[in-house]
Amino acid sequence: MRIFAPRNGYWYCKLPPMSTENNIKSLSLIKGTFTADDARDVLLSILNYKINYHQMKNFSSELKTGKEEAVTTERIEQLRKTREQVIAAIEEAVENGYLLNVKADLHIEMTKEK
Repeated sequence: MRIFAPRNGYWYCKLPPMSTENNIKSLSLIKGTFTADDARDVLLSILNYKINYHQMKNFSSELKTGKEEAVTTERIEQLRKTREQVIAAIEEAVENGYLLNVKADLHIEMTKEK
């Protein structure tokens, strides 16, 4: 995989073709060794984006129905806990002078709509 420099706040990369087996596609989202600062940028950007996505989804639901979606509220809390764990790991890396080996795979399973 070739990673290109960020443009307009987004990282661009060229990915190999996805492997398909039983309607499952697998991609390597993040794979590499990072300094604590770079790992913080990459991981917290993803987590913050996901948290914001679910907050906006809840806001939209509140406007439409007058209440938040329980599943979305739960997911926000899970993501916030994950964010705290990532921050703790990064702080430990900084304190000990470690690099961080990060790997995040994305698995997509295709199913028919009911």
